[in-house]
Amino acid sequence: MVFLNGKLLGKNTYGYLPFEFNITDLLKDGENTLTVEVRDETNPLYPYGKQRIKRGGMWYTPISGIWQSVWLEGCAKNYIKELKLTPTLNEITIDTVGGDAKKHINISGVGEYDYEGDSITVRIENPINWTPENPHLYNFTLICGEDKVDSYYDARSIGS
Repeated sequence: MVFLNGKLLGKNTYGYLPFEFNITDLLKDGENTLTVEVRDETNPLYPYGKQRIKRGGMWYTPISGIWQSVWLEGCAKNYIKELKLTPTLNEITIDTVGGDAKKHINISGVGEYDYEGDSITVRIENPINWTPENPHLYNFTLICGEDKVDSYYDARSIGS
């Protein structure tokens, strides 16, 4: 469960999946207190690896809790919530969820493109394929309203 200034923001009961909460409406001027509460309800009905109450042999004592970073991130009011890249040897398809309809993408060494909607496919003439000898990455910046995402991808295939 996650609390801000004593008020419940929400809870996650989905195990190892990421989750997020918008805290904007509960922020106050000055100092704020964020509390993350974790409960370990070890139950033999759920998989828990090589853990058991009494350790010994190949078994470990139970461990649980937060195993990834917890952070606060400022974001635009209408931000890109998801980004999915589907590269091939000579094109890249970028799908987004969230953000404004109008978007702009600059792919380093390829070009700049304005588009509307949640998807764009860009054909790359004379692509530079990634290899162990030349681990080339295509850097890009996606701008959507006040939101900006910097990322990268590569172009390669695996075959015999």
